[in-house]
Amino acid sequence: MPWTGDANAIDVLRGLKRVSLAHLPTPVEPLDRLSALLGGPRVWVKRDDCTGLGTGGNKTRKIEFLMADALAKGADTVVTVGAIQSNHARQVAAASARFCLRCVLRIIGISAGDKAERAIRRVRTPQLAAAEILGMPSKVIGQTPIVFDDRFVGEDYGIPTPECVRAIELLARKEGLLLDPVYTGKAMAGLLTLVRENYFSADVRNLLFWHTGGSVALHAYPEIAGHFDNATSRS
Repeated sequence: MPWTGDANAIDVLRGLKRVSLAHLPTPVEPLDRLSALLGGPRVWVKRDDCTGLGTGGNKTRKIEFLMADALAKGADTVVTVGAIQSNHARQVAAASARFCLRCVLRIIGISAGDKAERAIRRVRTPQLAAAEILGMPSKVIGQTPIVFDDRFVGEDYGIPTPECVRAIELLARKEGLLLDPVYTGKAMAGLLTLVRENYFSADVRNLLFWHTGGSVALHAYPEIAGHFDNATSRS
């Protein structure tokens, strides 16, 4: 539900200090071969894997604000944490190099396989913090529903599921688009399943899949390349 209050949140957002790191706006492209295969709504992809910083990814968007804050405070070192194959950690390191800042990353393996209820709580926390910064009533944030489907997590965070691997292979073969085995592969597996389950009503004509980057992580999963080799030999 769009907010129609008096506070000018957009002007507040524009007034926040930021540095320029990303190639914006990132393109939106149709995935017509995939759409034809699925036989449902036309599928589009938002190419935030093309933001440019450290092989790209959506995390560059928030890092523009975080780095501006660090520079304004005279920081000489940036410390952050992330999980295995962290897009955030990779892009923070790249941004730090851009501004001659020392970067310290204590990359730890943590579960991102939360059930929907816990995942929603984790999303609400930064939402409420952003609302406070922008001068928006917190009740407005609560009016926007968050929908999570936790069927595609598999064993744990960072462990590809068979559906994830098949989705990565499908997009590579059909569209020449590389997904990653941590986030976007599982997300695409979910999208494919929802379309095949007729989750979307008949009047939904277009879908937008947000590619958040991370395809460089494929290099850390040789078993996926082995899967492709086996698939090719069987075909």
